[in-house]
Amino acid sequence: REAAAKFSFLIAIPAISGAAVLESVSLIRESTSTNVPWTVLATGAVVAFVVGILALQGLLKVIAARKLHAFAWYCLTVGLLTIGISTYS
Repeated sequence: REAAAKFSFLIAIPAISGAAVLESVSLIRESTSTNVPWTVLATGAVVAFVVGILALQGLLKVIAARKLHAFAWYCLTVGLLTIGISTYS
C-alpha cells in the first residue's frame, strides 16, 4: 500500500510540473499589467511547494499506519460543510 502511494505521487510529478510551468508563465505575463512583483509569485510558489511536500509526508505516514478511515471521515466532513456553505450562502 505504501509503495503504491509513493508511486502514485511520483507518477504525478510530470503533470504537476508541466501545469506549474504553464501557470507560472501565465502569471508572469499577467503580473506586468497588475504590478505584482515576480518575487512575490516566486515566494508563493516556494511556500506552496514546501507545504505540499509536508502534506504528502503526513499522508504517507497515515497510509503507513493504515488509518485512512480517519482521513475518510475528515474528507466527508469537509465535503459536507463545503456543500452546505456553498448552498446556503
